[in-house]
Amino acid sequence: MAKESRLAASLCIISAARDPAVVERVTRAAVISRDGKNFPQTSVLNVFADHDYNRSVITIVGPLSKLGDPVVSACTEALNLIDLHQHTGVHPCLGAVDLVPVYPLAKDVGLDECGDVAETIARQLADHFHHFSAFLFGAADRPQRRSLLQRRREFGWFTGGLPSPAGMLPDVGPLPNSHHGLTAIGASPYVLNCNVTIDTAEMQVGQRIAASVRASSIGGLPGVQSMALPNKGRIEIACNLLSLPEDCGSAKEVPEDVSTSPACLEARVRELALSEGVSVIGCALVGLTRRQCRALAVKAIAEGIPDYWKLRQVTMM
Repeated sequence: MAKESRLAASLCIISAARDPAVVERVTRAAVISRDGKNFPQTSVLNVFADHDYNRSVITIVGPLSKLGDPVVSACTEALNLIDLHQHTGVHPCLGAVDLVPVYPLAKDVGLDECGDVAETIARQLADHFHHFSAFLFGAADRPQRRSLLQRRREFGWFTGGLPSPAGMLPDVGPLPNSHHGLTAIGASPYVLNCNVTIDTAEMQVGQRIAASVRASSIGGLPGVQSMALPNKGRIEIACNLLSLPEDCGSAKEVPEDVSTSPACLEARVRELALSEGVSVIGCALVGLTRRQCRALAVKAIAEGIPDYWKLRQVTMM
């Protein structure tokens, strides 16, 4: 029977989804090394690709000590295949590889350890690519430990900008070039991504709802970060649901292990949408809850299934 000991997860979030061959090659690189062998004791659990966002999320799991190699391999393939010059999509991005968080899954894995692995990933990629640039966040950003949200704001993520020579310098590598852009790499408690679609194309309506559910707003929902984005002719309230601050694996009253559950988020968005005269189309999880991720990691590793995502339905939105 496999154990949960030392398990962690990393997401390789790339600025590509419209070419399935690119997503497939990056995913394959997370499973098979350049010498043709499977990375040991690791697995890709899920692949989520969104056409309108032109963005894919690849979930890689394994013991923390084994996690770095498949993540570096996947990022390397993505950096070889994706040219940010040619990227179009409604989701803000700064890099061809846009985001690489490392999350602890087991109780015996600490955030500082995840931060060490995240920083090592960044520096290995900089060794592979002389023009690779990254900023660090969370437990990898020492000593400040600035959040991903704060660091994205500093580097102009919301405006699609890149730092200039007169602006902030990346933590790893030179000033970013326009081919690879800038990658965010760091470590934090597990984050669940949840999107609620409302039946309108009016961005201002979506922005008001996104602002209202945001934790930083008066009356907002705990642990929710949100923004409104166009998707398939409607507006999507794209949200990050942050993990519970204390031992989130033991909070039985919150099945999703997050401060605000997807069900509560959807109910609040529905209430706000009704006040705007629009309805909610549905709510979708981007990937896995922490408990799902942990349970599937145990299963995939115990059964020696490095490409577990093939046993699941690949989600294309």
